[in-house]
Amino acid sequence: MYFASNRSDGFGGFDLFVSYRTGNNWTAPENLGPNINTQGNEITPYASWLLPGTLHFFDERVNLVMLAVIGN
Repeated sequence: MYFASNRSDGFGGFDLFVSYRTGNNWTAPENLGPNINTQGNEITPYASWLLPGTLHFFDERVNLVMLAVIGN
């Protein structure tokens, strides 16, 4: 699951994180890192069925919807 949060282990305002379901549990959230997250706010992540393997999100710094390649 990809989500935005203002957790204390972020780079700025809201950052993007991922957590994986393993059985009935979820892994600890992992920050997607400085290649995606900035000191600003990255919010509203969603996966595109038109472009599998990509994650779209809004980046406050540039006021644009951005695209990141995820997965293998």
